[in-house]
Amino acid sequence: MRQPSTTTLLIQSGTLVTPEGIFQADLLVQGERIKAIGRGLPVAHDTRMIDAEGCYVLPGVIDAHTHIALDTGIYRTPDDWFVGTRAAACGGVTTVVDFATQFPGQTLREAVEARLEEAREAVIDYALHVMVTDLPPGREGELADLVDMGTPSIKLYTTYRP
Repeated sequence: MRQPSTTTLLIQSGTLVTPEGIFQADLLVQGERIKAIGRGLPVAHDTRMIDAEGCYVLPGVIDAHTHIALDTGIYRTPDDWFVGTRAAACGGVTTVVDFATQFPGQTLREAVEARLEEAREAVIDYALHVMVTDLPPGREGELADLVDMGTPSIKLYTTYRP
C-alpha cells in the first residue's frame, strides 16, 4: 500500500538464510525483488552496497496481528504508524497486518479509507483486516467492496449479542 522502492541494492558477504539452506553469498535486490544470489555479482555504478560480513541476512517477517494506534472508542494507544512500523522494522518485521475498525455510522469502505489515511506514515509494507461491527441487511455488498480495495481478511465477532 506504500510506493514500491526503485533502488538497486547489493548486500555483500552475508550469511543468507533461505529455505534451501544457510550459506555465504551476496544478494542483489532491484526495486522490491531479489534479482540474484551469488558471489561477485555484476552491478551498476550507482548500486547501493551494504557490507554484511559477519551478519545474517534473513527474509522479512510478517506480523499478521498488530494494534498500531489502536482506537477502541474508549482509549487510543500512544503509538502512530510511523513509530509503530519503525519499531517493527528494527525487529526485522517488513510487513504488518493491522485492523480497520468500523465505528458506529461508518460503512466498511469508510472504515478502510480512514485507516489507510492514518497508515500513510508507515515505513514498511502493511495490509488491513477489517473489523466488521455493523452490517445491516441489504448492505452485504459492502463485503465485495473490501475485496476490490485489496483487503485480505475480515474479523467478525460472533460471541457477543448485538
